[in-house]
Amino acid sequence: MPHIHDLPLLVILCIATSACDQQSEHDALLGERCFPVPSDAEFRAARAGERDQGTSLQGAVRPDRENNGRSQQGGPVPGEKDQGRFLGIGDLAGVALVLAESDVPVTLEQGQLRATGHPTTASLIGVALRATTTDGRELGVQIVERNAVGLGDRIALTVEGEQVCNDGDLGVFVAGSWNDAGDHIDDAKLLTFACDDGVIAKCVSWGYAPWSVGADVHQACTRLARADYCGDGTPWTLDGTIINVYDALGVQEMVPDPELHFEAAWGPDGAVCVAQTRYDVSDQDGRRALPSCFDRLPACDRLEHPAASSALLADRSAHTPIAACD
Repeated sequence: MPHIHDLPLLVILCIATSACDQQSEHDALLGERCFPVPSDAEFRAARAGERDQGTSLQGAVRPDRENNGRSQQGGPVPGEKDQGRFLGIGDLAGVALVLAESDVPVTLEQGQLRATGHPTTASLIGVALRATTTDGRELGVQIVERNAVGLGDRIALTVEGEQVCNDGDLGVFVAGSWNDAGDHIDDAKLLTFACDDGVIAKCVSWGYAPWSVGADVHQACTRLARADYCGDGTPWTLDGTIINVYDALGVQEMVPDPELHFEAAWGPDGAVCVAQTRYDVSDQDGRRALPSCFDRLPACDRLEHPAASSALLADRSAHTPIAACD
């Protein structure tokens, strides 16, 4: 049985599991929604016959593929737990993790959590751990389940006795941290936990684990998945978007589909060049909504295009028309 990272990837971000099965259902769901335009977007009058280059909105998958998400880490909406100590998944971005009884550091090597006397993630199940957050809070952490999936262990994690991910979902630890601009900060002493509905974990699922292909490729994947064109942490995306993610590394191949067209090529800092928007977002006056950096992005129509020479990944999408939210 091949792993997901061995297969060509067509991604869709599903609102519900049943919505992934039929394109008509997907279209109907989109027809009931509008696009929440970011505050720094630019609106421009559309010209007849013009197909604007555009922003990409992340995706997810059909039942036989994987699913990417709008958020970096996924998980529940942050809410106060344990008298305000654990404030949500964001607390687990860039934590220092140690064995609670001895302060021995827990590190990540080739997708495995390790500490002195604990050579694998599995050996840490049920062991009391302590995570120190970026603002100095100390949280009790425990791994309660571990599954080996593809390139890394997926784990169920509790913090202060509370399940971190929604609906019993699993997640993954990666090295370093991310800031509000979506930048990856490389620091081997820090770890970030992401649930499987967050793009950090999903990019690992697709074969772009940082310990396998490098941190830059994984970071480029998080930009692509969130349609973070400008590399400023602003996602131009909606759930339910079909995209085809591929690369020149031999990890994912381009999936032929007449309804999908080249959208953009990506690097760790955002889009390297663009061809079209994943969504054609228009307001009531017919103006197009575009990210603030759009004019600075060169045009390209394939990963082999000269303008994409520094790109690591690319995607194809359907350029779906949608109204901007009022």
